[in-house]
Amino acid sequence: MISLSPKGIFRIAVNVCLVGWGGSLIYLAIQASHVGQSFYQVSHGAGFDGVGLARELSIFFFFGVAVFALFYGEYQMVQWLGKRELNRQLGYLQALSCSIILILGILAICVSHWRPGNPLGMGSDAALVIILIFGHGVFLGNVIWSYAQERRVS
Repeated sequence: MISLSPKGIFRIAVNVCLVGWGGSLIYLAIQASHVGQSFYQVSHGAGFDGVGLARELSIFFFFGVAVFALFYGEYQMVQWLGKRELNRQLGYLQALSCSIILILGILAICVSHWRPGNPLGMGSDAALVIILIFGHGVFLGNVIWSYAQERRVS
């Protein structure tokens, strides 16, 4: 059985965001090179805005890369500088919860573009703010808990 550490989950989230960001930018570049109505607007109807969706996803993925790279760097830095092993359960809580919120943010963006009259309550800005606040709160709790437990990394 493969066992991922919280740092491994952060690396996967960064890679997913990089792939999504690159894919969105490639779609935008392709659409910018075409003149006239695109295939996606014809196949999905006049209400579908593929360029707007790709633009919003590219911005969301860009900031997703920044957020998850920050979490990975913080996690790595505390373990390296503090010579402490952080609590794995709290690390999993942070990594998996933030990844789920990222997925919900992506779905909120897609649903708001596929059904313009029926958006979900959470926008992409709210998802990133929730990820940052919740992720840093759990991370600070993890650091405090780890220092209280006095476990050293050799």
